[in-house]
Amino acid sequence: MSSVHSSREMSLNTDTTETQGKQLFRHAWDYSLRVDRAMQHAPDLFSPELVALRKKLKNKCVQVMLVPCSHRRKAEELLWKKAFYDVIHLCRQHKQFQDGNAFAAYQKHLAGAVLFYEALLGRMEEYYGLSLTQLDVAQLEGIELSFDDRTLQWLRECCFQCFLHMGDIVRYQTELGVADTQKAIAYYHHAISIDPTKGLPFNGLAVLAAGKNESLDAVYYYQRSLTSPLPFEASEANLHRIFVKNGEKLCVLTAEAAHITEPDIREFTRRMLLMHFIQLQNALTSSKQKCQENLGELCERVIELLEDCLNYDEQLFEEQSIEIAKAAQSDSTELTLMTEMAVLPSDLLLKLTAMSMLPPYSLRLQGSSDTPAATAFALAVLSLLLEHCHRHLQTVFLKFLNLQSTVSSSEDHSPPKATNVHLAQLSSSMVDLILTTEEGSPKNMVEEHSDVTKQGPALLHPAPQHSVPDAAVPATKFRSKSRAKRVVDRRRKSNARVMKKDSYSSEEETEKSSSEDESTSEDELSGLSEANASDGVDVLDSLSDSSSEEEPDWCGKTKPVEESVPNRAGGVDHPKPKQPTGKAAASKRHIVLAANFSTPAQQAPIKQTKTLQSAEKSSLFNPTGVSSYFSSGVLRPSCDDVTLEQVLRETLLQSAVHQACKLASGSGYLMAVKCFVDWLQSYPVVITTCSQSTSTMWSRLATLLNFLPSQEQLSHYIKSTVTEDLGQPIALVEDMALRGFAPLVRSQESLQFTMKLKLTNVQQAVVRIGGLHKFGQYLAQAKIAPAFSWDENSKKYLGPAQREEEEARKLEEQRKAKESQAQLNRSKLMKAMAHQRLQSEVATLEEASAKKKASLFTPYLLPDAQSLCSNLHIVKKLLKTRKFVFVISKAVIETLDGLKKGRDSYAARDVIKFLEKEFEDRNKFIRAQKDSEVLYSGKKKPMKLNQEVWNFKQFVSCALYFNQTYTDGESNSAVVTMLVDKSILDAVDGRNQDPKALELSSIVQDAQSEGIDADTLLGFYKSWQKSQSADTA
Repeated sequence: MSSVHSSREMSLNTDTTETQGKQLFRHAWDYSLRVDRAMQHAPDLFSPELVALRKKLKNKCVQVMLVPCSHRRKAEELLWKKAFYDVIHLCRQHKQFQDGNAFAAYQKHLAGAVLFYEALLGRMEEYYGLSLTQLDVAQLEGIELSFDDRTLQWLRECCFQCFLHMGDIVRYQTELGVADTQKAIAYYHHAISIDPTKGLPFNGLAVLAAGKNESLDAVYYYQRSLTSPLPFEASEANLHRIFVKNGEKLCVLTAEAAHITEPDIREFTRRMLLMHFIQLQNALTSSKQKCQENLGELCERVIELLEDCLNYDEQLFEEQSIEIAKAAQSDSTELTLMTEMAVLPSDLLLKLTAMSMLPPYSLRLQGSSDTPAATAFALAVLSLLLEHCHRHLQTVFLKFLNLQSTVSSSEDHSPPKATNVHLAQLSSSMVDLILTTEEGSPKNMVEEHSDVTKQGPALLHPAPQHSVPDAAVPATKFRSKSRAKRVVDRRRKSNARVMKKDSYSSEEETEKSSSEDESTSEDELSGLSEANASDGVDVLDSLSDSSSEEEPDWCGKTKPVEESVPNRAGGVDHPKPKQPTGKAAASKRHIVLAANFSTPAQQAPIKQTKTLQSAEKSSLFNPTGVSSYFSSGVLRPSCDDVTLEQVLRETLLQSAVHQACKLASGSGYLMAVKCFVDWLQSYPVVITTCSQSTSTMWSRLATLLNFLPSQEQLSHYIKSTVTEDLGQPIALVEDMALRGFAPLVRSQESLQFTMKLKLTNVQQAVVRIGGLHKFGQYLAQAKIAPAFSWDENSKKYLGPAQREEEEARKLEEQRKAKESQAQLNRSKLMKAMAHQRLQSEVATLEEASAKKKASLFTPYLLPDAQSLCSNLHIVKKLLKTRKFVFVISKAVIETLDGLKKGRDSYAARDVIKFLEKEFEDRNKFIRAQKDSEVLYSGKKKPMKLNQEVWNFKQFVSCALYFNQTYTDGESNSAVVTMLVDKSILDAVDGRNQDPKALELSSIVQDAQSEGIDADTLLGFYKSWQKSQSADTA
């Protein structure tokens, strides 16, 4: 019974409100009739009687709108038509506002209309207890409403109409020159955000954009209006008029082509592109029969003009790339998007992208025969964008690497070093190149501090360092600064500055957002007053302006505890302890750098406490908000579970990924490519029908994806709690601009457009790159494009060009492997032959030596430089005997080179000429020492040792090598005789007390103890002559 009674009461209340609303609407209708009669007879539209009637009409209509009845929609229409639009229509049609008093009254009428609708929105918001931003189903979850769904639907329609009317009114004010166009654009975009399915706001935007970019903007908005689920039919006639005017203007511009000068060629090419593009849109969307041949020529002409404009922009970007690289390296958190000075700015490029996707989508729905041509044109545009996106990123990235090298050299006070990476060699990803080309890579850091790593996790929590007196630290320690330490110091200081700036900006944004959420003033409810109307500019027209916003502390980084330093005012906060030097200093800096990426509980910074407490209350740290996608900008390894090596690698990887994403955030091409990718992923049939003729596009896509940070690298930079993969739950700038766009409706179904938090350019670049990788993985797994695949071994995408390069690389590796193997076999063969030849020589000499037992002469003779210079004729005589092998050591050759520059250089020069001639003739009884014929390879001369003594030691070392190599183990007879100067042998016998000779004689004595003979060249020759004469006798 109680349920029946309550339902009966609800029906009675509904009947009561319906009756009340009907009575109020009848009164409002009566007032509207009275206003019509007064306007027919009154000469003045703004007489006091008419103004009073219109005011009463407004009040009655508002009363009806606040009553839950079925007449609210009629009251809203009656309010707009009778109270405002009829007057505006008559004034614009009959030009009655040209008079001074009438003009002022008309201006007052328009201004009052805007204020009225703003006040109406505020009153409705207060009456229904609902924010105007909470008109989306996702935003209304968890909110208890005091009205039914029918009232909510009407409320959305009413707010949409209010914003639409305000946009129209401000547009009328712009015709009088008393209002800003941006304000009208803001109202229209607010209407679109409430209901993107209606085409009326787009029609208003098209009227505002008339004449901008050769009317291409107007064509874009008219097409958006006509392709909306609820199109505005009048836009078709307006679009047709633009097409006609464009054809006339194109004929005139083509006739002026012969008179264009060089300074005007860029602007002329830009105008030709836009007009030809509009003409192509007319050809593709017109219902008339089209010639396929003319359509193909027009598509090719547009592609040529587009490529020319992109090339012009590439020259401009190359000039500005050094500025972008400096901004990426500085403490600034944002990069400016493509400059407005470009031939095709970011907003215009995005509109061209959207208009390229629209004809294939519409023609495919109609079953037109022009669908293949329109699809081929769209994919050709995408191919161009992929190429120039990669080239743009390469140019900026190369400037960044060169700038990094210059800065590193300036900090070392050393000459600048040219980077080894050139534009043609940028085949690896941006992150890999940063890690491999930058000083202090993880490999170098770990190798230089491996002993620090062995000490265990205790170093990850170092004790406070005390000050050390200057005298206790050697001066050389400060000069011997390693590369890894310099890089860590530089990054540590840069990260500290960026974190400090980000923390302050985050605190300000947090306080601002909290105050905005708590306040419910009338200014906030309206939100669109004339003072803040500049905030609601066209998203497409303000892409470059969005880069000026400061990046909040979205990575969850906190500022490490810094040491106190003297302040600028002259006071000292706390004494700053001196830094330890050497490996201990480097390890401490590594630990501080790793602490920048640790958890807030581990750092406990003093200055950041208030910032973190306020930030946790904001939506940035709300698990259900946008920050769930960027819950932590880095992976923070626990110092108890990881080693210093892992911390260093993670730290450098985070920095490299951040720099790469920061450089990519300044590219407007990436946004256009992302839109194309969303369209292709939503309609795979486009890929399957044209996959065979798009090999170049797949190659360029693979090149771009391989150059950008990989999925694995991005996963080290963000931690997504919304989806496991790099999905995109948040709407980016291009998604907001193309919300409700017919070809992208499928891809936008999962996006959240109602988020209040704005992502920075770097954050959007991360999401954007993740979306591109998601599309690449989709293509590779679905196999809808056979020319595009993923190589699991190399972790790279492969297109047709990449496959050809891979095959060519494998063939080249095989060729080099064969050549190296052949060279190795040849080298082994030569070594074996040389060894056999040497063995044969030794055997021959040993046999000759065995026949003459009486003569104990060694087969190998090693003369020094002084003996060669003084007794060269004796060497020639001994060579003619063909009984001995002279070995000229490298030390002797170096000594001869030094002697030929002295006073008595003639003798040394004669020796050198003689040796050169014998070596050229390949006399087997005289040869030079080989590089391998040494006892200790790689040994360097001590700095304090005399050069002459060092050369003599090397000479004796050569003799020791031959003696040890060719001495028979069973025999104690020597095989080598050193032929030295007589003064050295006299010092050995004690007859010469010269210090220099004594030092050399000690070396000779050591050699004699090893079984080597020593004699003068003249003495050896005389002994040999005596033995020969004795044998003859």
